[in-house]
Amino acid sequence: MNEDDLYMRLSRLETVEDLAACLQELRHSAGNWPLKRIEKWGAERGKKLAPSTVSEVLLAKRLPQQRLLMDLLEAFGVTDPAHLSVWVQARERVTRDSSATPQSTSAQAVGQVPAAMFFDRRDDLFDISKQIKSAQSEVWLWGATLTMHLDYLVKYFGAAAVRDVSIKVLLITRQGRAMDMNAFRMSGQLRPADVSHLQAGLDYHLELLARVAGSHPNLEVRQVDYLAPYTLYAYDPGLPSGRMDLRLGSFLGDHDMRPTFRLAREGDGEWFDYFCEQFVRVWDVAEPYRGADSG
Repeated sequence: MNEDDLYMRLSRLETVEDLAACLQELRHSAGNWPLKRIEKWGAERGKKLAPSTVSEVLLAKRLPQQRLLMDLLEAFGVTDPAHLSVWVQARERVTRDSSATPQSTSAQAVGQVPAAMFFDRRDDLFDISKQIKSAQSEVWLWGATLTMHLDYLVKYFGAAAVRDVSIKVLLITRQGRAMDMNAFRMSGQLRPADVSHLQAGLDYHLELLARVAGSHPNLEVRQVDYLAPYTLYAYDPGLPSGRMDLRLGSFLGDHDMRPTFRLAREGDGEWFDYFCEQFVRVWDVAEPYRGADSG
């Protein structure tokens, strides 16, 4: 690899794919480190470089957070401040949206935006299925049990997997604090009957997902003993066209009155990155679902 050519390309790149290609070249010049070696290098230095996250970055499935980018550059031997600056500027150019003004500053300029213009009362199941059908790279689904939607959406997963679209489904564990809190949030009491009802729904949908995953390895399911404060659906989160739907949790709430909002990478870059990173952090510590005995 000609270093001058690489930095010339970095100074001009505009896409996630271009940035990933430059990182791949840098990795190759450093000895083509396997993902496990990268992870070990990071662990020895207190840096989290999970193979799944690094792989997604190198395959242009997601844009690296600046911290992750700097860690990878250090691993591959880039320490010159001038060279580091070129990489950081390249990443910023990829994430730059049409307006360089932070949203909070814009809100101050135009006045307070009514919540009714930002939140919807409910999510649009038809739109979610449409986004899954049109995804180019990957889809993320993150919720407690997702029993309200999986019956309808699972039929679209197989078709997406055939198109080499990666689908990641993140749910809570069958037993643990998250399941108890989910039951308490639903009824205001920690009743065994409520826990059993939620467990049965989770078991059914895990088996449903396992059947699809059996013939489509691009579908991954993981579980974690953590109850997120929202449900998240993300479509091509690593691409400039990425978008996501988020639905806030509620205590003893009506399903049709949960605040729902939408973000796009183009226009919501900073907050879009925040929710992407939250998903990836939890995904990295979650356990893969391996059958009825693993939950």
